[in-house]
Amino acid sequence: MSADSKADFNPEVLKGLIEALLTKAKALPKTSMQKLLYLIEREFILEHKKLAVGLKYRHESFGMYSPDLANFLDGLVTMGFLDSAGVSSDLGQGKRYMLKDKKRIAIPDNLKNVVDRVYEKFGKLSMTELMREAKNTAPFIYSKRGEWLDWNLLIEEVCLGAHDLTPEIERQLRQAQEQERQGKLRNMTPEEALELLEQ
Repeated sequence: MSADSKADFNPEVLKGLIEALLTKAKALPKTSMQKLLYLIEREFILEHKKLAVGLKYRHESFGMYSPDLANFLDGLVTMGFLDSAGVSSDLGQGKRYMLKDKKRIAIPDNLKNVVDRVYEKFGKLSMTELMREAKNTAPFIYSKRGEWLDWNLLIEEVCLGAHDLTPEIERQLRQAQEQERQGKLRNMTPEEALELLEQ
């Protein structure tokens, strides 16, 4: 495993990612921002075998949630980098964020390419579809509600070649997701879940 896999939280990179997303989307609800940044981190790991930002996420009922990201977004509003407005949806009340001024924060090209791909694939999904897609990914599927997601499990899998998504691996993931929905994986450790997938 790469030593870079244990990267510290990088606020400047995160600020650049937020700007890149909001340049594309113009405005994003807080929940979408949480899911898209998780998916960007995940995609970066799949491609580069290391963390891009280093945010920690917890498994919650609406999917992955990073308290640090929530606080960071509020701080960017206070600093005048972002605007926020109240929003309501079928999921409840919340906030949406917009860029106040484009600051042109540079992010590496390899990370910009990941942002482009993730936004193209997930950025225009409904909130419900986005949550479903994000919840069906590792490392989220290896955690239980209230637990912190372990990015290192995903990094280790990638380093071992486990995320070269063959049709067989995709079938195993769908099988594991169905077992999780049925409650069969609730009391398993991540290692036991991986062992079950390898059968």
